Amino acid sequence: RPVPQEEFNARWQAIMSLREDDRPTPDEFNNMTEIVKRADGSTTLTKIFKQLEPTPVYHLWRAAALLYQHGLIQTKPA
Repeated sequence: RPVPQEEFNARWQAIMSLREDDRPTPDEFNNMTEIVKRADGSTTLTKIFKQLEPTPVYHLWRAAALLYQHGLIQTKPA
């Protein structure tokens, strides 16, 4: 699930402010956005990925990793 909105916005802006070489690509940003839209705290990542087909799974894993790396999402135990 996404972190609280105020925290999310600040961290998203921080990513946007990174040097171009360090910033996610536009496609990665799009995938990140789509994952966050569907991350409600109860939907599994597997189900979210299924909803986003035909996007290649490796693109979605990259986007999920970026979200996690930058503290934009929280995980919860299974």
